[in-house]
Amino acid sequence: MGSTQVDEGHRFEAVAHAFADPFPPGLDPATVRLPSVPKLRSADDDEAHHREYWRAHVWAVLHRYRAAYADPACPASLRADHDRVADEARCLLVRATGTHPISPLDSVACHTALKGLASGVTALERTVAPLRGMAHVPPVDPLAPEEHRSVAVTLPTPEGDGRPEPDRPREPDGADGTDPVDLSPVAGVHGEDFFAPVTPSRGVEFRLSLRGSRGLRRGSQLAGG
Repeated sequence: MGSTQVDEGHRFEAVAHAFADPFPPGLDPATVRLPSVPKLRSADDDEAHHREYWRAHVWAVLHRYRAAYADPACPASLRADHDRVADEARCLLVRATGTHPISPLDSVACHTALKGLASGVTALERTVAPLRGMAHVPPVDPLAPEEHRSVAVTLPTPEGDGRPEPDRPREPDGADGTDPVDLSPVAGVHGEDFFAPVTPSRGVEFRLSLRGSRGLRRGSQLAGG
């Protein structure tokens, strides 16, 4: 991209030298009706109407760029993109109005480039708008006034002087009139067997069924015989 000289007001003089601005000073392009694309083989399908169409639509976008760059809230980092926008707009007008009739391929490329410029200015406007609102917000002072400081909250203290109570001698169980506490191990307590010990009242007997006893008796008889 070549070096394009522009003034401090971002007026796109590089584009204006090649293609004059069709909107007089003080006129907002958003308040007027822009020319439509000349229809093929219509009365407006000539070089003059095509040139007027591209010049009006490109300059309408450039006016939006100019307003966004002139906003005091627009930072210098965004204004630095002015040269690129001016160069793209000038190249678009040269290609769109260079020959007539314009080829279908060139027409599609020019309309795509015009949409790209419009999308860029829309993003720029959406970026500058929040910055404009933040410009009126006063900065936060680290030495905040008294009403903005944190308030100390006093928590209630327990009754007494706060010192732990001295150890009292342990009374024997039942001395204070209460039932003694059973401290025997309970089944299921951590560290003990989960199942309580079972002491059978009598020995466990294993009885054989008749079929089993007969088999044993017959086996002993065969062994003795």
